[in-house]
Amino acid sequence: MNIPLRINVPLLVLAAVVLVSFFLIEWVGDRVVAALEFRHQAIASGEVWRLFTGNFTHFGEYHTWMNAAGLAALVVILFVYLPVQWLAAGVLLVPMAVGVGLYLFAADLEVYRGFSGANYGLLAMGLLLALPQQQKLYALAYCVLLGKIIYEQLPGYNVDYLQDEMGVPVAIEAHLAGFCGGTLLGCLGLLRHFQKRRASDVS
Repeated sequence: MNIPLRINVPLLVLAAVVLVSFFLIEWVGDRVVAALEFRHQAIASGEVWRLFTGNFTHFGEYHTWMNAAGLAALVVILFVYLPVQWLAAGVLLVPMAVGVGLYLFAADLEVYRGFSGANYGLLAMGLLLALPQQQKLYALAYCVLLGKIIYEQLPGYNVDYLQDEMGVPVAIEAHLAGFCGGTLLGCLGLLRHFQKRRASDVS
């Protein structure tokens, strides 16, 4: 089923705001980044905003551009066909899921920066929300994503493949937390979709 491309101005504005925030935080400098990054001990001391804001900080320009490109691709490929409310919900809730997941289940990860975990979550959410449009394609894509997440968690997975570019290992725990959060939101969205369709069929 072919879906005509349409310009979703509110969604593009929201995406632009998020993308600009990446580069603005990077441009402002280390003091701001240090105040916003996920830092386990600081969160334990009450700086709970870091659960969310840590996702918007990065380890340098390469890391920033990589995550910005990932989010831009998600918006153009998936979310442009969905109501803007879903991207807004994802941008608010998926990064928080990443932060909470890291805080509760990755106690050995003291510092985290990056939007990659949130990107994985937004991808999972977008694929599930788009299932009613193209079930086979998006179901296959979701299964491939699930396989990637499982593969990352296997013993021996190389988390240092971006060490030269970022200077730190890839935080696969963030990918898992984001994927779980995005999957939950996507399933809730699917449930709402089918409830609405059932109600319209009855009426």
